[in-house]
Amino acid sequence: MKSPTPDAADRKDASRRDALRYGALAAAGVGASAGGWAWLSYLGVHPVPTGPGYGPDPGLLDPPRQPWPRALTKLQQTTLAAAMDTVLPGDARHPAPSVLGLPAFFAEWLSAPYPDQVADRALILPMIDSLGRAGLAAKSSDARRQALEAIEQEAAFKRFVALTAGAYYTTARGAELIGFVGNAPSDRFAGPPAAVLARIDAAVDNLKISS
Repeated sequence: MKSPTPDAADRKDASRRDALRYGALAAAGVGASAGGWAWLSYLGVHPVPTGPGYGPDPGLLDPPRQPWPRALTKLQQTTLAAAMDTVLPGDARHPAPSVLGLPAFFAEWLSAPYPDQVADRALILPMIDSLGRAGLAAKSSDARRQALEAIEQEAAFKRFVALTAGAYYTTARGAELIGFVGNAPSDRFAGPPAAVLARIDAAVDNLKISS
């Protein structure tokens, strides 16, 4: 599954299609329930409806230009970018989340009509609005960190961090950084590495299970 590689002219916003793909991947990565699975409907996973519904899902294999209206203001998106770049600051090896297109992911996730995304919008956007009024994006990196440390125990911030990490490590670069090769084609499987098997054997031995 292709992930975006933003060029210099569009570094801070992934394409609409790529942002929707982030949503599908992150839904699995952060443990979303019914609303998250709705993102995966194009894979043939269809939860049984339990309520009045929100209408048919858009075709995410070839999504329309506007599968749903983006609900975030420019200030909210700028504040989100500043917050996620503070949670996962970039360096020479690790691109900042805003460089990998995560603001576009959040714009889609928090605008989507599914139950989990609606709940996340109600939880996260008040926090983002508060940070925006405090001018988070204009603060120094140290001041940003202090502002987020002051709310790190709040449910909204914890959910924001989980979504940021889940989306980051489903990008092509994020997957590379953690050594994930599940999306890479291979013509053979050599089995688990010997070092992994040795660790499993040691863990089993420690259980002292009799045969």
